[in-house]
Amino acid sequence: MRRAAALGLAFALAGCSQAVQVVRDDGDSGIVTYVYKEERGAMFSKHRAEALQFITGKCPKGYKITKEGEARTQQSVGGVIEGTEDSVSHRWGLQYACRP
Repeated sequence: MRRAAALGLAFALAGCSQAVQVVRDDGDSGIVTYVYKEERGAMFSKHRAEALQFITGKCPKGYKITKEGEARTQQSVGGVIEGTEDSVSHRWGLQYACRP
């Protein structure tokens, strides 16, 4: 039941946007990332709540964030202006473990 609810939430997150992504799912632990704007910071991103909601769905008895930090990805900015540089989108990662 718990696994089905978590899978449903994962599909819902995937369907809404790519703001929250499940990077690894080991059943009782994993890694979730979310986007944030540099000027607001990772802790104040509206997507942090979505990521924590996913973890709560996976871990109904509670969880512990075992590690968190920035994960950088490069995205090319395509355009008609010659010389456009690549921009960096900011993602924050949460590694978690469910409580037994």
